[in-house]
Amino acid sequence: MLGIYKIGLLIAVGLTLIYALQGFYPDFIGVFSNAFPPIIAGAAVVVSGLSLERYWRHAKGQFSVIWLYFTCGLFLWFIGEAVWAGYTLIMGVELPYPSAADIFWIGGYIPFFIALYLYVKLFGSTITKRTLALSMVMTGALTILVTSVLLTPVFTAEENLVAVVMDFAYPILDFHYFPWHY
Repeated sequence: MLGIYKIGLLIAVGLTLIYALQGFYPDFIGVFSNAFPPIIAGAAVVVSGLSLERYWRHAKGQFSVIWLYFTCGLFLWFIGEAVWAGYTLIMGVELPYPSAADIFWIGGYIPFFIALYLYVKLFGSTITKRTLALSMVMTGALTILVTSVLLTPVFTAEENLVAVVMDFAYPILDFHYFPWHY
């Protein structure tokens, strides 16, 4: 496991240097920024799939089902990253929004939320009512804050309805899936 942490640290340092020095190679950074995310997302799916296989073989319980939904969410996000890379690198479409990639990214939240629900249900007895209430208050407050901050810029941008929905969906869904729910 120590080797994996070392590899992760090397990747983090490498990425920091690549992005810190991006002004020296703007053509490369454009390609890299669109090609690298599907690679990382694919690696996450593979690692999650290996973990799923391990849990499925040894545990065969509720935790295996949770891991299955989590892996499905990662897979949908990987497909979204791959579609985005295809738009930008192969088709030459600059900043497609909304796009087919958004369907996969937004769709990925569904299995993630199911996994989160099952996880909380499985370990719910260890969560205090105070922690649950605080989590709900924080999520509600941030949802109201983000929505109020986005209202004016989103509706004055004269975007189509799908783009408006996406403009709200990403930040709100991210807040609802944020780790403080645990």
